[in-house]
Amino acid sequence: MASIKTISVLNGGMNSSSETPESAEVSTAGRRGRVTAILLFVVLLAPMLVAYFIFKTGLGLPKGTINKGVLIQPALPISTLQLETLQNGEPFILDTSRWHILIPVFSDCNNVCASMLYTTRQVHIRLGKNVHRLARVVITDGSLSPNFKAELKEAHPGLQIAVASPEVWRSVFPLSSSEERYVLVDQNGFMMMSYRFDEKGEHLLKDVERMLKFSHE
Repeated sequence: MASIKTISVLNGGMNSSSETPESAEVSTAGRRGRVTAILLFVVLLAPMLVAYFIFKTGLGLPKGTINKGVLIQPALPISTLQLETLQNGEPFILDTSRWHILIPVFSDCNNVCASMLYTTRQVHIRLGKNVHRLARVVITDGSLSPNFKAELKEAHPGLQIAVASPEVWRSVFPLSSSEERYVLVDQNGFMMMSYRFDEKGEHLLKDVERMLKFSHE
């Protein structure tokens, strides 16, 4: 009898400490659920923590922009220049299907003027199939000589001419003559970037190609 009782007690002890298959599955599922919850929390929280760290420290932020021109901040509407047509003084209207380059020529075309005209023309030509999406506009005070206008027509076909006050232009772009700039205008008529007269054509070309890529035609 004692031996039977002992065996019974041992069996009872063993049964009380063992898990059934069902309870084991529940325990495993619970652990997986906790791991999933932790991973989900980390995934959602990590970007916020990284953004906060960058905001506080500045680490990871780009040191500059990819554009080559000088950003005009804030971008200025073309109406600021009060442009008029050369023929009759009516408001000069930009073609909203195109981007534009404004080239200031307020006196005889010196080396600065020639440099801007040449660079912008070559960039325009190199646009290839997108050449129709850009137009160049000479900004003048209306005093261009007939001979110079004829030269422009011959050497720069398609070039447009608009009239503006030099005072208004230089109030928007207060630069000395040695730092004269031409300006890139978007399809909505906002002056976005300016370029020194001696800027490399490759720089302007890259900017224009990028703008055309991400704008409607």
